[in-house]
Amino acid sequence: MSLAPEGGSGSSPVPTALTEIAAGTPCGRCGASIRGQYFVANGHVVCAACRESLQGSISAAVRLGLLAAVATVAAYYAVYALWKMNFVLIAVLAGVFIGLAVRRGAQGNRARRFRFLALGLTYVCVVSTYLPALLEMPDVGGVLLAALHASYLPFLMLVSMKNPVTLILLGFGLHEAWKLSAPHLVNVDGPFSAIDDAAQPVASSS
Repeated sequence: MSLAPEGGSGSSPVPTALTEIAAGTPCGRCGASIRGQYFVANGHVVCAACRESLQGSISAAVRLGLLAAVATVAAYYAVYALWKMNFVLIAVLAGVFIGLAVRRGAQGNRARRFRFLALGLTYVCVVSTYLPALLEMPDVGGVLLAALHASYLPFLMLVSMKNPVTLILLGFGLHEAWKLSAPHLVNVDGPFSAIDDAAQPVASSS
């Protein structure tokens, strides 16, 4: 878990107004009324359920990343089918869309596994766009063999220094995936307890 540690360890003290909220105060993320324990995340009051969601989910990151990858590949092949055009900037777009999708699944979790997930999905997405060109080659028989060749084609291009533009664009795409899949830093303080007005002592009238 890579959220900033709890217990008031943020970069600045939590204002007293946020550590002594009344019961029934709405959560800053979901709007639910807070009863009992709550937390302060980046200066916003959040309920325990939202605090838990800030840990992110690898399954959600995989699901959203795959959706972004499939949508990107579908857009590439739609352009290719309509205009027979090799849209080379697809590598950069894939990195952007997949990186943002994985970050949404990661929520506030900055663990490296989410960033490597974005890299892997972006690489697979980009090399899958090499299939039309490979299938036109006489020595490539079938989609499975073309997919195998596509998986290591960038390494062959790197060794032979052929198609440098393709390699540069792939590099940009991977860079964007790595950069955009990193969530913003979330400082979490707490837990605190919401104050129930009925439980507050009544001042003496003497």
